[in-house]
Amino acid sequence: MYGRFDIGGVGAPPLQGLRTLSTTFLQAEMLAKSTRIQRSNWSLWPLSTKQLQYAALDAWVGRAVFDELGRRNPETFSPDAARALVAKQRTMEDLVERQQMRKMYKLQLKEQLAVLHDETTSQNVRDAAQASIQKIRKNKRRYPEDGCLFFNKQTLLVK
Repeated sequence: MYGRFDIGGVGAPPLQGLRTLSTTFLQAEMLAKSTRIQRSNWSLWPLSTKQLQYAALDAWVGRAVFDELGRRNPETFSPDAARALVAKQRTMEDLVERQQMRKMYKLQLKEQLAVLHDETTSQNVRDAAQASIQKIRKNKRRYPEDGCLFFNKQTLLVK
């Protein structure tokens, strides 16, 4: 799941890493971060000192990049603009529910496709699976992926 305001969407797809954003907007090289720490288990409590350092560096650089974006284009990136964007976002509970629903529909779809492609299945069962697949796809469309905010380069380069 992405952050509530993912600055990785700045610039236009594909997502940019924080290292690239810090170089682009702060003219500063970000310190190297350990992939091992990045992929470590962040659900264990308490976090290790290395995990805390990693998170602090991400938070500090992310804030610095956001501040620079606000300086360049306050209409889009001021604290008030950011609050307005976050206020329009879905709640975390809604995001989790939507993610669970997408996962459930994906699993149901996979199961029905397996039935549909099983050569030992009768035609009646295949027809039922096909109808089920259509219903699942229709229901799944109600829960599209929650994407990141993207800004074009013109927006960012305003001085």
